[in-house]
Order: sequence, then structure tokens, then C-alpha cells
Amino acid sequence: DGALIVTGSADRNVKIWGLDFGDCHRSLFAHDDSVMYLRFVPKSHLFFTAGKDRKIKQWDADKFEHIQTLEGHHQEIWCLAVSPNGDYVVSASHDKSLRLWERTREPLILEEEREMQREAEYEDSVAKEDQPAVAGETQGDNYFTGKKTIETVKAAERIMEAIELYREETAKMKEHRAICRAAGKEVPLPVNPILMAHGNILPSAYVLETFKGVKSR
Repeated sequence: DGALIVTGSADRNVKIWGLDFGDCHRSLFAHDDSVMYLRFVPKSHLFFTAGKDRKIKQWDADKFEHIQTLEGHHQEIWCLAVSPNGDYVVSASHDKSLRLWERTREPLILEEEREMQREAEYEDSVAKEDQPAVAGETQGDNYFTGKKTIETVKAAERIMEAIELYREETAKMKEHRAICRAAGKEVPLPVNPILMAHGNILPSAYVLETFKGVKSR
């Protein structure tokens, strides 16, 4: 509609500019290497970028959001084209291939996309951490027992949350006993919804159940 211009650069960023005042609305870190090409979806403020990092990404220029990432090329992507109705994207790469991407009718849940992106980034960082600090150094016998993965990190988070709940509920019980003594009668104690969901179990039983659940995985 002539309201926006989007530019991509070797600095790995895309900038969204407004044509009304010529100001930069937002600068977004887009790719892990140079942004080689970008193209708007016709009659919309959605656009695709192609990068030297072998990825295609879709963006919303109004909300300044990353929508999804398309991966499949084996080398840098030089250019792409979008069909008039936005249902198809064609990309061309230095790997000597053309790829045709078709929009599906399944709803795209952005939070799930972001979670997948975070997990992929974390796996990459873990893989880098696993590299020997000294060239030629071999991993010790405890390498596999100490290796971090998404599953082990999430398991540790569940255990920490269970321990924190135990601490909070223990403090509440002590406070409740003091209130009952001061009142000279039994005062109802509100039940934590998490403990209620597990059959009104005690906080200590909930911690034990969490440990067993993590161990079984």
C-alpha cells in the first residue's frame, strides 16, 4: 500500500521504515548472517527475508514480530519470490536448487513457534558448550551423566518448582497453626490448587511425586 519500506543488510538486521515521515519504525535482528533478499506478501504488511544463514523467515511489519522460519536449503539463499495471493514462496540458493514453499491451512500458533525456536537455540548453545576446551581433549567418563539437554533442564526446573512450593506451603502451615492458637479454634486452611489437583496431597508428597516422575523419564 506504499506505507512502508523494509530494508535488509549485511549487518544481519532488517529495518522497517514509514513513508509518512521517513522514520525508522523498528530495527530487528533477523538472521545469523547477511540478509540477502526480502519480499512483501502482496497487499499486506507481511514479508519474507532470505539470509546467508540458509534460512527464510516471515515477519509482521505492523507488530514487529517474527512469525516463522523455513529451513531446507544447504547454502546461502540469494533471492525469493512470493505469489500474488501469498500462498507460495519460491527460493533460490547457492546450493543450486529452487524450493517451492506452500502455505498450509493449519493455524499457526506463534507461541509454539517461539518455543521451538528457543529450544533449537538452546540445543545449539549446549552443543557448543559440549566442545572440548582444549583441542584433542577427550570427554571424561562422566560426560553423558553430566551432559545438559532440554529434558534435563526442564526436569531440574520442575524439581526446583516443587521444592519452592514445599517451602511456601510449610511456611503457610506454620502461620496457620499460629492463627489457630490465637483464635482458640481451628481455622480453615486454603488448599493450594496444585496440591488439590494431585488429590489434596501433602507438600512433601508432591516433592516426592515430582522426583519420581522425573526419574521415570
